[in-house]
Parts: sequence; structure tokens; C-alpha cells
Amino acid sequence: MINKILYKIGLFALLLIIGVLINTVKVDAASKISMKNRYTSQYKLSNSQRDFWNQTLKEYKKGKKGIVDIHTKMTRKETERIVYNPEILSGLFYTDALIFPCTYGIKTDGSGIVMHVNMNDLKKAINSSSSNQKKINKIIKKLKLSRKTSQMDAVKKINNYLIKTISYDYSCKRYRLSDALKGSTTCSGYARAFCAIGKTIGLDARYVAGTGITSTQRGFHAWNSVKIGNSTKYLDICWNDSTKNSTKYLLNSGIIAIESSGYPIFLFGEGVSIK
Repeated sequence: MINKILYKIGLFALLLIIGVLINTVKVDAASKISMKNRYTSQYKLSNSQRDFWNQTLKEYKKGKKGIVDIHTKMTRKETERIVYNPEILSGLFYTDALIFPCTYGIKTDGSGIVMHVNMNDLKKAINSSSSNQKKINKIIKKLKLSRKTSQMDAVKKINNYLIKTISYDYSCKRYRLSDALKGSTTCSGYARAFCAIGKTIGLDARYVAGTGITSTQRGFHAWNSVKIGNSTKYLDICWNDSTKNSTKYLLNSGIIAIESSGYPIFLFGEGVSIK
């Protein structure tokens, strides 16, 4: 009798779990894009970082050229976050600059950081962001992406569009967002383009850099993760473009491991096992 009761309880629990999983898949598939730019909500600045950027823009709008010193109260960690991620700053969301145009040093009294900003290079960074954003807005309009579009359909449309309009740059000299939008880039450009378009329409799209592995080779690689409903999926538009199957590496569950180097390992390649 007890065994029968336990069996029924176990069966009920299993059916409940299956039901939850099915409903989760349905919710994920039905989730719509918000069309709310995620750059503004995803990248939160500290007060010190915000003060630095406001000061910098104030000097920039004055038409300052050359090197301008901006005294800040930022910590080293806050400083490095801006230096190595300039796209977190409003006005640079779509920039080609991979590093914020500056050098920096700690104040002699230890009260903060002095940023030596190159205003000439900052102008180029801001202009590239503005130019790229205009092109991305045109792409969104061309793909007819709206609040009625499901997240899954949006990802598929962006994937197909980038495959159709980009060819791989075997010289490996073109890797920026603008290169992708012009039609020739490496894996980095494919990933940056998806990230930029995705974030603009409200997708939780991320740029992932690490090691790409196949059964025959391994090397530096870039791809994307994206949230579909509550589920994190992975996609590699660059590799989709290199195969006859444009959806082979699209919305996979993905397997990510961490090497001792700290880089994630991309395991969409065949015949790969990491122990």
C-alpha cells in the first residue's frame, strides 16, 4: 500500500515538473520584444562615473581639443570599467572604440583618479556611435521589428539579415561594429552587430568572447547569448554564415565551461568534450 502511494506521489510530481517545463517553453516562445533600449537600463553608472562623464561631455561641448584632464572621485575599479567598456556611456552605446580614449593616474593624495582624455579621439568615438546607431535604426525598420514581434522571431530575423548582408573578412582587419554594418567583418563584428541591434529592440543580448572549439581546431572566438523569456540561449551568427544551415548554431542551449585562463569555451563544435 505504501509503495503504491509513493508511486502515485512520484508520478504526480513528475507530471507537475513536465507541465511546468512545457508552460515555460510556451511562455518563452510567446514573449514579445519591448522595443525599450536596454543600453540605458542595463548599464548603470555609479555617481562618480556619472560625474566623470558629465564633466567630460561639458568639456567636449566647449570644443576642447587635445588632452584634457578630468579630476574624478572614481575608484580604480570604476575607472577600468569605463576604460575597457566605453559602450556603457550614453552617447557611446554604438561606438567603434574598444577602449575609452584616455590614460589615467591616481591623484597624489589618493582621493581619486585623473583621467587624461584625448578629445580628438573622443570625437571620433562619439561620431562612430551616432553613425552606427542611425544604420541600426534603419535595419530595425527594414526588418519590421515591433512590440508585436516575439523575441524568438526577432532573433531569427536578425540572424538571417546579418548572414545575408555580411561576408567574413579573412584578412581579420575588420572587427568593429561599423565594419559589420558595412558588410565585412570577423566573428567579433557579427557578435557586436547582433548585440547592438538586439539591445536596441529590448533583447537581453550579450557579447561573449572566449575560445571557439571544433573537432579539428581551437582559437579566439566571439558569439552571443540572449534571453528568450526566462531562458538563456546561445547563438553564433558567424558560424551560421559559414555553414549551409543558417540555424545550426541558433538558440542552442549551449555548453559553456571555464578554462584556467578565465575564458569561456564555446562547445558548439562537433566531437568536443571537456572534462
